[in-house]
Amino acid sequence: MTFEIDTTDIQHLENALHILNDRAVPYAVKKTLDGIAWKARKEAQGLIKNDFVNRNQWTVGSIRVKPSTIGRVDDMQSAFGSTQGYMRTQEKGGVKRPLSGNKVSIPTTRAAGQGRAKRPRTRNVLTRNKMKVVWLRKPAYRSKNNKQEIIVRMRQALKDGSDKAYLKFNNGTEGIFEVDGVLTTSRGWVPGGTLDMIQDLSRSVVKIPKHRWMRPSADAARRDASVMREYRRALSFQIQREIKARYGV
Repeated sequence: MTFEIDTTDIQHLENALHILNDRAVPYAVKKTLDGIAWKARKEAQGLIKNDFVNRNQWTVGSIRVKPSTIGRVDDMQSAFGSTQGYMRTQEKGGVKRPLSGNKVSIPTTRAAGQGRAKRPRTRNVLTRNKMKVVWLRKPAYRSKNNKQEIIVRMRQALKDGSDKAYLKFNNGTEGIFEVDGVLTTSRGWVPGGTLDMIQDLSRSVVKIPKHRWMRPSADAARRDASVMREYRRALSFQIQREIKARYGV
């Protein structure tokens, strides 16, 4: 007497496990990783809007997601971050050094057309006040002392029509100033003369403290309870999809 066993169900199960390893799991993992990255992006954009000084929408819009690609599960990863290098400096901290010369230029609120008391600056620097377009002429003659040097440079700015002058004071303050006043033939202080700093050149190095935005956003996305629910849902969907495609069940 011979015995026969119908192994159809077992074969289906073996095939389902094969599908699970080769197809369903990688797709489910990709969907889950990408979901975490998009959640982190949303968290980061919210944090930047609330905790950072936003002079426009450029910084918020620079947060992007790099989706995962299908492959070995252990090698798969999604990523999020900013396309702007300065956001890396915000995350890790750093030091700002001069691009040219020996002093770092720091735009003031007046450079953006805002009042002196406005802190911090919340607008972009006006084009006419950017360092690359500021035009200055050297004084026609050397001065005997700091006070005279300042007066000469103020008069030079008004005479040239640039209304801007590089000034350095004995207390260490140094920068580009916007000059206002009435140009006269007298050699003393400019009548009605006022000075508003638009570019601070007092420091050769500026330390930028850490202002984390990536780490807290990533942590918040990982803690989201919906992540595992999404994984289970994606895995179940992929298994059912593959089985139906192959066996019509």
